[in-house]
Amino acid sequence: MAIKIHYDKEDDIFTVYDNEHKPSETIEFSEFLNIDIDKNKADELIKYVYRKTKGRFVIIGVGGIFSAEDAYTKIRNGASLVQLVTGMIYEGPGIAKNINKGLIILLKKDGFREIKEVIGVDA
Repeated sequence: MAIKIHYDKEDDIFTVYDNEHKPSETIEFSEFLNIDIDKNKADELIKYVYRKTKGRFVIIGVGGIFSAEDAYTKIRNGASLVQLVTGMIYEGPGIAKNINKGLIILLKKDGFREIKEVIGVDA
């Protein structure tokens, strides 16, 4: 099962979907209301879901991904995948190649060999 987390800045709302576009039965959504989340709300929520589910689910990090560093942060926080939307619109399809190249550099810099080793290390 995959969990997709989306943060809408305008409405200050988190939407969490499972792979069938309905609330996950594993997570009590009322618990999200009790999280102390500050400026990096989406990233904090990714960490929270990763810790709460002990990494059992695929979490898709969404929102504000324009660089390898943005993607790397979401992955380190617990996202197994990242979804490019706005970055793709503004930068074009070449953004995926640039992010992948940057991720390789970041992995090597931090002493990791594979991206799966990084998932959730900061959660």
